[in-house]
Amino acid sequence: MNLIPSVELLAQSCANYAPVTRATGITYNSIAGSGPSYFTWRNTTLNQNDDNRSYPIPIGFDFWYLGVRYTQISGSLNGTLDFSVSTSDGNNGGAGPYGPNYNNLFSTANQTMLALAPLYADLWTANAGTVPIATSLAYQVSGSAPNQVLTVEWINFDVWNTPVNSPPASINMQVKIYETTGAIEFIYGTMTAGASGGGSYPLRYACGINNTWTTGAPNAAQLLTQQTVNTTTFSNIPQNALVALPASNSKLSFTPPLPTAAPSGLTFTAISQSGMTLNWTDNASNEVGYAVYNSTDNVNFNFVFQTAAGATSTAVTGLLSGTTYYWKVYAVTDGALSPALTGSRATITCGNNYFDCYGQLERNNYLELWMYPGGWRQCDYRERYHRNPEC
Repeated sequence: MNLIPSVELLAQSCANYAPVTRATGITYNSIAGSGPSYFTWRNTTLNQNDDNRSYPIPIGFDFWYLGVRYTQISGSLNGTLDFSVSTSDGNNGGAGPYGPNYNNLFSTANQTMLALAPLYADLWTANAGTVPIATSLAYQVSGSAPNQVLTVEWINFDVWNTPVNSPPASINMQVKIYETTGAIEFIYGTMTAGASGGGSYPLRYACGINNTWTTGAPNAAQLLTQQTVNTTTFSNIPQNALVALPASNSKLSFTPPLPTAAPSGLTFTAISQSGMTLNWTDNASNEVGYAVYNSTDNVNFNFVFQTAAGATSTAVTGLLSGTTYYWKVYAVTDGALSPALTGSRATITCGNNYFDCYGQLERNNYLELWMYPGGWRQCDYRERYHRNPEC
């Protein structure tokens, strides 16, 4: 399927997820006992229970982050999720992307990018990394479209230290991401620091969300990170040395802006055997683009294309002939979708009647016809053939 896009994208920014809100005294609902799925891991050679980044898992729905649609996400034992296509396994001693945080990777160019970090630190599985990795990071999709939620949970993690913490830390936390609204939540259950016993690597961490950038210090579009523990003070100033743990039974919420208006007035032009152009009125003032979906049963919709901001049409090709297509068009901000603009239209049907008469030359009761797109055909003179110019 081919599209003809137009218009430039508006800038996407981490700052659009502010102000961050915080709630305390919440009920923490672990997914551990409700049949969750578990991540599979890239690092299978050394430090598997310490520094490891997973293979991508399916989100279960389309999720927009910073104006880009994602269907997969990777997890790290060190307290992050990310949408990156990097193949890093996270086992790099902190000297490369997606490793532990003591090299300030969350706020450094070309390091841990497109990340959601409820607590980005040098973590490992429970009891000094002795608990198997297989069931330590869980995920589950709940709800039904268009209001599904992906929950990812770190279950009873410890903080890496030498000598090891005794008693160990117990970190239980979740990230929830929401379909349609694009909201992101960091949820903290039991958060116990343990005792370092004078270890050389006490807890230091970062908390926030980030974008990608290639050089220099991050600006407001690239980083939104917590400045003071257990507050809603967030900015783009790097802060990778938070010390006290987030309060148990608390929550941080990052909410992208809603589109100011939904598109309207869906019409169809240039309808052919294999395509059509969708046209609409651009009513929003803050969209980064328009997301287009289609279906042939009006139940199961597939993503087709995302236009640029300000677009009022898109040409779609590669469709089936003689097929009714149902369409949905949404305005999209950094993370949220507008109500859908809907409509349907069928492509043109083209069967065998695609011949043009070539005069009235009669041969043995047959008419000599030119066959489109090429070649000769003899047809019974009583038949009438007309070629649809769209076929």
